[in-house]
Amino acid sequence: MQPTIQDAIRAINPTLAFHISPDGVPSLTNLGGTLPSKEEIDVKLAELITEWNSTQYQRDRKADYPDIGDQLDDLYHAGVFSDGMAAKIKTTKDKYPKE
Repeated sequence: MQPTIQDAIRAINPTLAFHISPDGVPSLTNLGGTLPSKEEIDVKLAELITEWNSTQYQRDRKADYPDIGDQLDDLYHAGVFSDGMAAKIKTTKDKYPKE
């Protein structure tokens, strides 16, 4: 999900307790801190959105990649692991065989 005003405020001050009203205006929920200015929030939000947009390829790829377990199993069967790692995997596979 694309970053929000809440994400920007948390990035500026992770311990600040705040509330976003239905009209989108942030306000403090207690006296424990100072709310960043609208300009500070806007700048941080723009940074977060730029970063989020620059990693779209990661979110696109994630859905298409095989499960990491399947990837590792394929590497094991292809003989790509070191002898030590292959031995550990084989020991586990032998201990818990497929039924």
